[in-house]
Amino acid sequence: MLFPGSCSGVFPALILPRRMALSNATDSLPPMGNRADNVFWFLQISDLHLTSTEETNRTTDLEAFLTSVQNQIAPEVVLVTGDIIDSKTTELTSYLDTEAWKGYHDALVRSGALDPAHPCKYVLDVPGNHDGFGQPWNVDEPTLFMQYGSCGPLLSHGASVAATPLTHSHLVRKSYGTYGFLGVDTTSHPGPIMPINDDGNVLPQTMSEVQDFLGGGPYNGSVIFQHHPLTSMNLYTWNFYTTTVTPSGQVNALLDGHAHYPPGMYGHAGSTLELELGDWKTNRWYRLAAFDHDLFSFTDAQYAKDPVVILITNPKDARFLTAREPLHRLAQSTHVRALVFPTPAPGAPPVRT
Repeated sequence: MLFPGSCSGVFPALILPRRMALSNATDSLPPMGNRADNVFWFLQISDLHLTSTEETNRTTDLEAFLTSVQNQIAPEVVLVTGDIIDSKTTELTSYLDTEAWKGYHDALVRSGALDPAHPCKYVLDVPGNHDGFGQPWNVDEPTLFMQYGSCGPLLSHGASVAATPLTHSHLVRKSYGTYGFLGVDTTSHPGPIMPINDDGNVLPQTMSEVQDFLGGGPYNGSVIFQHHPLTSMNLYTWNFYTTTVTPSGQVNALLDGHAHYPPGMYGHAGSTLELELGDWKTNRWYRLAAFDHDLFSFTDAQYAKDPVVILITNPKDARFLTAREPLHRLAQSTHVRALVFPTPAPGAPPVRT
């Protein structure tokens, strides 16, 4: 059977507890004990579908969320995996909602999550298919994501369209290791109008950038975040991921969204997890994820609904063990370890670690 909120996607293995050997290997890190050491955490939200014409509380809730999590959860970064703007009418046609993009940018700035002078430092975002509806792709006209996204300025056209980067990478350097984050634009360029702009697509130049990231390690842990799950990509792109990315042994997880399943769909692709997140638009889902002694864990919660968010990092959930990780540290650990935070809410006291 499948666990609630889980799905194997296109992969043949069901998401059941995995039998994996725990070796007797040793390393330089002390065993996982009762000290808050060798651990950091981050957040993900997806499918915001902000609009300037209806349900503007999506934007006000986003600002409140970003304001509160900086004090109450203190994540290393916040990942935003696309469909930032809705850009469609009730008649299922699309349009460029510049005012909604301005609202998104203003929410990032007012919350303190974005310093316009230093973009893409705390909120790491990528566009989704809704963000590309009707978007041109020429040197003289930057997309709305380029103008108003946190990481948009890093993806400017420059001298030519062919030179436009479609990924952005970030390294989190700690005394105990280096961790890589790669944001990938899986949208079409130029952006078709609705309803024909839905599938994920990775251009050859993007594949080259992803391969550069994979070759830039080794990383103690790494994630790729994007909008489209593998099941929503065209065959050419799906083949690239399943033959190059997931077998590489370099990526702990693909973090994505797109399908709005509550709370999400979870699957294994070789030594890589694929973890789709439910939407912010209707359900206000967010994800808390962590690397604890290089073991990757996550949990999904709902903003202003779940009274507390608890992520148990040791022992790790057996459904999500992968060969990518130093599993011997589980066997050598001495304590149960967990991150516990109050649900983000305006006015709550700062977190204490």
